[in-house]
Amino acid sequence: MWKIAIFCSVYNREKYIEKTLISVLNQTFNNFEFLIVDDWSSDKSYSILEKYSKIDNRIKCWKHENKWLIFEYNFLLSKTSKDVEYITWIDSDDEYVKDNLLFKLKAIDGFDAVVTNLQPINKIWHLLDFNNYYNDFFKYPLSIEKILVNLILKKNNLPISYGTIFIRKNILLEKWIINPTKNNKYSMWDFDLILRLFYENKTCILNKRLLLYRIHDWQDSYKKTNQTRKDLIEVIYFFYKKEYISRSVCYLLVKNIYN
Repeated sequence: MWKIAIFCSVYNREKYIEKTLISVLNQTFNNFEFLIVDDWSSDKSYSILEKYSKIDNRIKCWKHENKWLIFEYNFLLSKTSKDVEYITWIDSDDEYVKDNLLFKLKAIDGFDAVVTNLQPINKIWHLLDFNNYYNDFFKYPLSIEKILVNLILKKNNLPISYGTIFIRKNILLEKWIINPTKNNKYSMWDFDLILRLFYENKTCILNKRLLLYRIHDWQDSYKKTNQTRKDLIEVIYFFYKKEYISRSVCYLLVKNIYN
């Protein structure tokens, strides 16, 4: 059966979703299932998904109540074929390069997960010159303090998207927040997962740009809502308690979240 499950959540992406679908279907490694949930889009997104699901049986799509991503991906996890060994993701406006799955599958041998580099793109699909910034990030040593300082003090987006994560299914099940509470929707689930993979598992950092990552005007910072700030502080405090970051860095990061 299918070796890899790819998760995608869609909401009003008729402008981009077809490019996303084609990039996945054109992978050189083709033993995968592509599971997609549509959050009741008001545009033609779901019609496009249905069209492609009739063309290729690897695509399965559902309409699902609009909730936070953590709920959507829990839903897709419940739909994953039992024989699937690996899980990965893609945003509904991003693209895979054609060897994305092949490179990640080769790299994961001996590891629990793989995190790859990405290539940011702007709204008209011209490549942006982020080379120095992203290459510097992927230089060793990669530490939680380095990631948090980059995100909060430099006010940059996290230079890792959940679309760059490739993880063994059994490892994901150990770390996944299966039942997020109503009061903790956990907007930073991907951030938390990435950090814990670096420190609690054997994770391969593959410095290949295997994901074309779309940047929108509103993606200028992690500081979007009070819920996001609250969840980010919880993540920071978790890693402080684990002694992954020092008390002084913890204080500095929390102080700067609201600046």
